[in-house]
Amino acid sequence: MSLPDSTAERAREGAKVRRQVLGAAYVDAGKQQANPFTQHFIEFTQTQCWGYAWLRDGLTHKTRSQLNVCMLAALALTRISASGAVLRRATIAVSSLVVLAGGTGSVSLRAK
Repeated sequence: MSLPDSTAERAREGAKVRRQVLGAAYVDAGKQQANPFTQHFIEFTQTQCWGYAWLRDGLTHKTRSQLNVCMLAALALTRISASGAVLRRATIAVSSLVVLAGGTGSVSLRAK
């Protein structure tokens, strides 16, 4: 899919992708609970994240989701430890999470 040219079109397409990936119930609940700040955040992420990064060619939605989990795990590890081993731990976590088990799409959580 080619990226939409206009910001409005990116927002519309991003809203569709967000609903596909997160599910209609989650998206609808978030909209019902939105306040002015979170509504602005939802609109921004629909346009810039869901409407740009998630619409780019090259990766499936499943692969993008798995990469997000890996990045969040690495970021969490950097916040947990202030020691010099942070980078090593994050590298191990990311490399362990990226390994796909037997082509099933399940993620291996092996630590070295």
